[in-house]
Parts: sequence; structure tokens; C-alpha cells
Amino acid sequence: MNSTWSVGTAPEVTFDVRCIRMHIYWSLKQLPELAGLSRSERNRRWRAACWRSFRHWQIWVALAIAGLCSGAGTRVGAVLGRSFAFSLLGAGIGGAIGGFVFLQIATPVIRRYLRAPEVHQDMKITINSHRFDALQLRLLEELINSIRTGLKKAGITDVQTLREATGNIAFSVAEIIDGSCVMELDGEPVVPVLTFAKEVNGTDLVAAKGGSWMHEAVFGTVDDMFDSGSAG
Repeated sequence: MNSTWSVGTAPEVTFDVRCIRMHIYWSLKQLPELAGLSRSERNRRWRAACWRSFRHWQIWVALAIAGLCSGAGTRVGAVLGRSFAFSLLGAGIGGAIGGFVFLQIATPVIRRYLRAPEVHQDMKITINSHRFDALQLRLLEELINSIRTGLKKAGITDVQTLREATGNIAFSVAEIIDGSCVMELDGEPVVPVLTFAKEVNGTDLVAAKGGSWMHEAVFGTVDDMFDSGSAG
């Protein structure tokens, strides 16, 4: 709303008053930046943006307010009902109010990162066959151990039967991981390539030329683990 006040020959003074609108979003699907995406993709992008937004003080203030609301609700419930049930109810109501306030404060900040292009770090792949072989054998041992434990829980207790079943299942799974099985999707070949990261969520990967060859070592590893008693 624009209002112009003039008094005599005094300079014109203009006041520009604009209404402040607050849009409440009740679900991620209503956010323009996430509309049209699948549920899993919406959740993934929202989580990524949330983590990036924690560098802003507004998010920490919103968290503090949410915590205070929950604490206040617990206190009020305890005073009114003087029982654990009322305290729990108060905490739930206070937490809901705090969560609502948190989202109203945090959502505009988080949306900045939803609008920003996603940053992907380039993967650095190092070909190191010796290291890769040690890693894939460790993976194979864990796979065999997991299969053996599952079969024992299923009721297979005869040692020889357990050994053979473990080896056969491990071989089939390793073949798939190694890309030795023929697979297609929409007429195109599906070729898995195994790599190992140097750390959790790391971008430095260790690989070997030609991919993995775990299936070749399955039965020898099964025999070694069963004979030594290290499986299960």
C-alpha cells in the first residue's frame, strides 16, 4: 500500500508498506523445488539440504526454540497433571509446536540449498590389484560367514551339508557381483564393477583392471574357514 503525504511546500514523503506473507508447507511434496520428484528423491534432496543448512545460525536458533517448546510442554504437563502421562502429553504437544516453529524458521534457509545445484565430488579411482585382491577376499570372507550363519539359523546343522550349501550360495552371489552372470535391463547389458572406498563416504576408490574375481576363490576360502573354524 502506497500513501503520499504532502504538507505545504514540504518534500513529498512516501511510505511503502508491503504485507509479509508466510507460506506454510505441510509436506515436502508441496515445496516447489521438490514438486514432481519421486518420494525417495525428495527425501534424499531434503536431507542433503538440511545437512548443508546447519552452517547458518538461524537453524541453531530454530533448534533451540524447538527444544525449549518441548521442555516447556513437559513442565506444564507435569504441573497440571502431576503424573508421567501428563508430562509425556505436554512434551508431545510442546514438541509438535516446537517442530512447527522450527520448520517455519528453517525451511526458507533449507530451500536456498534446494535451489542451488547439487555439488558432486569427482571420484578418484586408483588401480591397485594387490590391495584390491586383499579387500575382495575380506569381503568374500564376510559374505561366507554371513551365509553360513543364516543357514545355521535356518536349521542346517550337518557340517558337510552346511559347507556345501554355503559354498554354492556364496559362489552364486560372487558370480553376480563379479559380473560373470549375463544380465540385461531394457535390452542393455548390466555390468557391475566392484570398487572399495578408502573411508566411509569417501571419493578415493581402489579398483582392479577387469573388475573383481571373487567367485574364483569361493570354494577354497570356504574350505579354509570351515577347517579353521573361523566361519560363524
